[in-house]
Amino acid sequence: MLVAAGITGKLKNGMRKIVTLKDVSAATGVSLTSVHRALYNKEGISGKLSQIILRKAKELGYKTNYAASSLKRKALQIAIVLPDGGGSGRFYYSYFWRACRDYRKEVDGLNVRILEFAFSEEGSLIPLLEDIYRTHGDNLDGLLIVPVSGADDMRIAIDKYIEKGVQVALVDNDIPDCRRLCCISPHDASSGRLGAEFLSAITNKPGKVLISAGSAGSASHIHNIIGFTAYINENNIPLRIHKIYGYEDSAVSYAQARAFLEENDDVAAFYAVTARETLPLCQAVIDSGRAGKIRGMGSDLFPESARMLRDDVVQALLYKNPYEKAYKGLKILCEALIRNEKPKSPCATVPIGIIMKNNLPFFQEFI
Repeated sequence: MLVAAGITGKLKNGMRKIVTLKDVSAATGVSLTSVHRALYNKEGISGKLSQIILRKAKELGYKTNYAASSLKRKALQIAIVLPDGGGSGRFYYSYFWRACRDYRKEVDGLNVRILEFAFSEEGSLIPLLEDIYRTHGDNLDGLLIVPVSGADDMRIAIDKYIEKGVQVALVDNDIPDCRRLCCISPHDASSGRLGAEFLSAITNKPGKVLISAGSAGSASHIHNIIGFTAYINENNIPLRIHKIYGYEDSAVSYAQARAFLEENDDVAAFYAVTARETLPLCQAVIDSGRAGKIRGMGSDLFPESARMLRDDVVQALLYKNPYEKAYKGLKILCEALIRNEKPKSPCATVPIGIIMKNNLPFFQEFI
């Protein structure tokens, strides 16, 4: 085999020889230590030399054996801290859990231990993080979390992990100055603008648009409304916005929506910022006798929202891709820990889209 020339030969039985670190070292004239640093993306080697080694390794057909490497190191421990996927969380956060459990199969055999922690109320997250820190902090390597707020206490709680050397990936809400590894951004303002663009395109008369606006304290929900409002104003759309807030209690959300619909006969459209508000708003539209008479858009896909779409209560669902958000967040975190591959950008994104009756069959696995 002419290793120095970068040519791999075949063994007598016709099988290709497995290329080793020694082969790459011999072909490049570089030490084994430098080859290892380049191939495993470690510090202590110049970018130019690293590129030479990586090109030669690719030419030779070298394959990094992370499974074998994983046996030589201690088990990596990653904590997943997400809102409960039960109750109202099933409309959105259940897909986060599903994605994380699906991705676990990708790292099976790579000596990775994933710990799952769920919280039900916003106020319970900080105590949970403190408890995880006390119990597992010394052994954790990574943390995937949905920070439900960007308040100082949340930043402080996450910074404690980062100070200890834990890599942190955020999903759905960002805290830009907390030195996290990355955030899977939710496109909040773009989501609002897309909702406004769609509704204004299908609403054929001026009037009011009723918006279930999420939580008044959520930056994600606030920016969604900002995007929606900006599009309406920039394009001189004859829709006057009326917001209601009942995110924490679906009964309150329903009562406010129904009262407004029954007291205002000039409502032309409605929009739910969040998945959990979609059903109360739709039910208010049905019970007030306005279903099919006004145009509507819900958020995200689950069995009940799909039924509202089929029944023409809403004409579309704004799909924010919760499954891919969580899957991508855990993937970036694991690749940083296992392969030492840092994300190309501290803010990663997933596509948002619109689901209507005609493309609903393509999303059957999420219903």
